[in-house]
Amino acid sequence: MIALALLFLASAMVQLGMQDRYARGSTAINGQAMAETLFGALHTTMLANDRGALAASMKAIAA
Repeated sequence: MIALALLFLASAMVQLGMQDRYARGSTAINGQAMAETLFGALHTTMLANDRGALAASMKAIAA
């Protein structure tokens, strides 16, 4: 009975570790994708030298 409880506890710890690793990994990927999207939007308006569009993009990001 004790061995079964220890086995259950060990499997629960492994499962929690795997879930934590997956959550951290997917968060990092989403953060990187968001950064690339923001960079692309701002870079395009800066290259176009469009002050109004740049200000609108900054306001949209801040909202």
